[in-house]
Amino acid sequence: MRSSPNVNNVSEDAVVITAKAAELFLAHLAVNAHDRKNDHNLEYNDIAEIVEQNSEFSFLHDIIPKKITVREYRKMLAEFQNEDTTEKCNRKREASSEEEN
Repeated sequence: MRSSPNVNNVSEDAVVITAKAAELFLAHLAVNAHDRKNDHNLEYNDIAEIVEQNSEFSFLHDIIPKKITVREYRKMLAEFQNEDTTEKCNRKREASSEEEN
C-alpha cells in the first residue's frame, strides 16, 4: 500500500488490519483445502482445486490456476488453433457467398 504512487499517507493501523485480514483469508483458504483432503500435507494442487470448485474463491482463478501437463496444454492449443482456423474458413465462405449475391 505504501509503495503505491497514488497513495500519500497510510496509517499504521490500516497496514496492521490489512495484514491481519490477509492472514485470516489465507487461513480460511487453507482450512477449506485441508478439509477436502485427508492428509496432513497441503500442496499447490489442493489449493488450486478448492479455488476451481468453490465459487467463493472464483476471483483467484487466474492467480491460482490448476496445473496441467505439457501434453494437455499442447492438446488444448491444437484444439484452439483448429477452432480458429475453422472460424476463419467459415468467414471467408460467408464473404464469398455475399460477394456472389
